[in-house]
Amino acid sequence: MKDYVATPGLEEAVPTVVRTALGQLQEEQSEIQGLLAEMLTIARNALVDLTASQVAVATYQLDDSHCEVTTRKALSRTAFESLKQELTAAIGPSSSSLTFRINTRSEARYRFDDGQEPFHETILVPVSMGEEQVGWLFVGSFDPDLRLHRTRLTRQFSRFISRALRHLWYLNNRQKEQYELLVSRIVDGVILCDAQKRIKVMNQAAQRILKLKDGKPWVGRPLKDLEVEYLIDNLDEALETGMFELNKVTSADDNQRQLIGIHIELLKNSRNNEVGWMIVLRDVTKNWQSDQMRSALTVVSHEIKTPLHSILGAVDLLLENDLGELNSDQRHCLDIIRDDIQRLNRLITDILDLSKFEEGVQFLERRNQIVLGLTVKKVMESLQTYAASKNITLEAQIPKSLPTFRGNRDRLQQVVMNLLENGIKYSRPGGRVTVGANLEGSELTVWVRDHGVGIPKEKLDLVFKRFVQLDNHPDEGRQGNGLGLSIAKQIIEAIGGKIWVESELGKGSTFYFTIPV
Repeated sequence: MKDYVATPGLEEAVPTVVRTALGQLQEEQSEIQGLLAEMLTIARNALVDLTASQVAVATYQLDDSHCEVTTRKALSRTAFESLKQELTAAIGPSSSSLTFRINTRSEARYRFDDGQEPFHETILVPVSMGEEQVGWLFVGSFDPDLRLHRTRLTRQFSRFISRALRHLWYLNNRQKEQYELLVSRIVDGVILCDAQKRIKVMNQAAQRILKLKDGKPWVGRPLKDLEVEYLIDNLDEALETGMFELNKVTSADDNQRQLIGIHIELLKNSRNNEVGWMIVLRDVTKNWQSDQMRSALTVVSHEIKTPLHSILGAVDLLLENDLGELNSDQRHCLDIIRDDIQRLNRLITDILDLSKFEEGVQFLERRNQIVLGLTVKKVMESLQTYAASKNITLEAQIPKSLPTFRGNRDRLQQVVMNLLENGIKYSRPGGRVTVGANLEGSELTVWVRDHGVGIPKEKLDLVFKRFVQLDNHPDEGRQGNGLGLSIAKQIIEAIGGKIWVESELGKGSTFYFTIPV
């Protein structure tokens, strides 16, 4: 199993209110368990007293490690062994670690009666709190004339214990439902374990991430029953090193096909008492792979751009005649080389931009005061040479009355550049591309209109998809990469705007986008 570096932000996956709620839930559960133990002690003493000490009473609280026995008369070893046999058979496999205390003394320190007198009659009944079984009650009679099944003692006890536990069950169930509802709405997996590594809380997201069977009851069982090695290993690491928090990414299998972000934290209640370990799980496989890919892409792109800049510099020197005169054929070839180098540079930049948008880095944090008319003018000036080479006229129809607004000037310029360049590319020689805008309420609408070849109706939904290029543009000399419109869409949607296109085949297209101002 391979461990990776810590997962940023995973410790904040569970809000403070949920972290507090988990601690409070465990605290209240402990208090309820304490009240239940106290009530069972009262019940044992009451039963012994009501029968004039003619019975021995034992109670076992589920998930406890010992069984309590109360008796006023000395038990024989024979009677005790029958008590132990009946209880362990009812409790099942978990009874292997069960210990017995007789009148608060351990079995080893208790002085058994020398005789072999057995119980004359025994009763073993489950103890329930509402609909949930919480333990077992054993009653053994020393008196052959005391008929446990026929006396009203059993009925009285049944009514007493039911009334006493009903309110406790209601309180426990109400609090439990509230906390479980809160935890269930968290998208990350959450598990709460006590100091003995028994599961106290587990939401559906944890079962899904751990690929556990739906509907199988896990609460109350040891964490090792999940058979998830990295959970045990990481919790053991926290315990052995004395860490209160542990945060890392670990491989869920030897083939590293699933990577899990795991955060382990020791929770304390309002009195600063330790109440258990909170484990937060998140499947980070796709994010981790994307991070690795983006990192590799950044390195490769840098390595590619460096020689491209050198080649472009050498081509510019040749075109400026610094190294001697060029004939027309040589100049034409160098122009093609320069255009292709610039296209490769744009492609690398676009791919990096797209990967960063997917990562959530949207470059929208810089807030400039923007004058739309000046931004459009700057873009038109940079594209004027390209438009002139195709005999395309660029026109701006930006009302001077439009208000300025705050935003990222570079990214807005990139959107206008991509749309305007697209309009030029798909226009016929002698055509016109117009950029216009109008304000409606608090929303600015900008459009870029050409009178070119248009877009078939069945392909309108494809134009904003990455690496998609329509094959109907008339300019074979300047090819794009199919990313410009996709990046424009990412930028506009990131600032809360919309982008769309209207087109008629053979008559041109109009791209619209909105900006909240």
